[in-house]
Amino acid sequence: SDDKFTVFTTRPDTLFGVTYVVLAPEHQLVEKITTPDQKEAVEKYIEEVRTLSEIERTSTVKEKTGVFTGAYAVNPINGEKVPVWIADYVLATYGTGAVMAVPGHDERDFEFATKFRLPIRKVILEDGKTAEDELKEAFTGIGTMINSGEFNGLRSDEGKEKISDFLEEKGIGERKVNYRLRDWLISRQRYWGTPIPIIYCDDCGEVPVPEDQLPVELPYDVDFKPDGGSPLAGNSEFVNTTCPNCGKTAKRDVDTMDTFVDSSWYYLRYLDPKYSEGMFNIDLANKWTPVDTYVGGAEHAAMHLLYARFIHKFLRDIGLVNSDEPFQRLIHQGTITNEGAKMSKSKGNVVNPDTFTKEYGSDVFRMYLMFMGPYEDGGDWSDKGIVGVDRFVQRSFNLFNEYKGIFKSSTPKDEYDLNTLNEAEKSVYRKVNATLERVEYSLEKFSFNTAVAALMELINEFKNLKDCSDEIKAYSLRRFTVMLAPLAPHLAEEGWELLGNEESIFAKPEWFEVDKKALVVDEVTIVVQVNGKVRAKFNMPKDAAEEEVKAAAYEQENVKAHTDGKQIVKEIYIPNKVFNIVVRG
Repeated sequence: SDDKFTVFTTRPDTLFGVTYVVLAPEHQLVEKITTPDQKEAVEKYIEEVRTLSEIERTSTVKEKTGVFTGAYAVNPINGEKVPVWIADYVLATYGTGAVMAVPGHDERDFEFATKFRLPIRKVILEDGKTAEDELKEAFTGIGTMINSGEFNGLRSDEGKEKISDFLEEKGIGERKVNYRLRDWLISRQRYWGTPIPIIYCDDCGEVPVPEDQLPVELPYDVDFKPDGGSPLAGNSEFVNTTCPNCGKTAKRDVDTMDTFVDSSWYYLRYLDPKYSEGMFNIDLANKWTPVDTYVGGAEHAAMHLLYARFIHKFLRDIGLVNSDEPFQRLIHQGTITNEGAKMSKSKGNVVNPDTFTKEYGSDVFRMYLMFMGPYEDGGDWSDKGIVGVDRFVQRSFNLFNEYKGIFKSSTPKDEYDLNTLNEAEKSVYRKVNATLERVEYSLEKFSFNTAVAALMELINEFKNLKDCSDEIKAYSLRRFTVMLAPLAPHLAEEGWELLGNEESIFAKPEWFEVDKKALVVDEVTIVVQVNGKVRAKFNMPKDAAEEEVKAAAYEQENVKAHTDGKQIVKEIYIPNKVFNIVVRG
């Protein structure tokens, strides 16, 4: 046919690598170009997409879906026919609603092509690689152009300009700035959204709805069958109204604003959801905002967060908030893979949480996800790896049972003088406070894996609890349980009760101050090397006199065995660390 569609790309240097194109399911050409044998599959897919929000459709972690239309498009730069697909990640209201797919040099396209077994062509050669090297992932950097006709051999950044010139000369393309702002924020032909409070009058033009008539509420009697227009347009009772200025017959705007408008200031309303004197409680907003941390997927950055900033800055300008930004810190959660690959039904590598929560419990499953690696990096799932976390949970539960009721028989102080403790108590006390400091820091940084690791180390130290007084036992176990609570809430709650508390650990959440004095090291480990080989390790008071350290070193049995009867050629002492001895004979 003579039908054409336009695509927008930031990478004209990859045009020769296009192996398929993708249209938004709502694209006006979809119905026209779909072949009879693909019609049923296409219509079914479009129905499925209708239920998804824009965030769900553009999620970076959601498995890619799509369907072939049966049609082919011609790439104007080389005359090649490529299949036309539709997929939910392409939005009709962003750009042109159509994208050219270059799987060899775009991560999203690579994932889509791999799933649906579409061709992947290399047109930018990475420095140090050959054209024959297997492409295991999309190369998105700058390199040398190959398989690109007359542009072969150019550096891709130069080729980008050359191909842009070529397209403009031939009249088949033009340079254009495309802003990341999505125009679907306003003027959406959808029901579910915020009605635009504007009335259209033939005499007065566009008239804002008077403030005493706000908010404009959505009607319930609406026909949702798609007809190319807004569902609100079919409700005459909603549409027909009178002009606030002149009183003549007028019509309401039938488009809606995206739900991002509704949700762009929710964090302010959360502070007092029943507040009726305004849109939110200004005093509370000024006390509690900006929000410390926002956790969300990368797909939120160019959508929800963008509009939240717009609204927040507007609210600042009119004096309703006293902060410049709505959120202080943005954290993206990482992706959990399985055997190095993103989980997908097509690969058969999806981990079903139910299977593991039934066998191990939700706390073990939850802690293992945290223990895998840094929160923002995600990690690779291992059925064997969860066993280690389960072992820690079992040890913790056994510990709670071993010291059952300890809180009822002993009331610990908030702080202890190290000089009043025996060696076992001193060791446990130091480790508890060091762990408390480490866990607090880790939780603040979302480094949940290091927090779990710290508690695992602490439970190893608890082998010395048997030689501690009941006060130190209670002191240590109270802090251990509180540190455990955010990571394994069910285990912590059970342990809290076993240890002798009648009220929930979450009823009055507490945290503990670190005893900084307990973190000061008063003893160091000295390593003794004879002719470069480690022969002994022993503890000494920190900053002990050099002669005392040397005397103690020569008393070590293994040092004696390698120095007695031999000439001491040289001695090198590094304070608080190493004593090197060089011998001859």
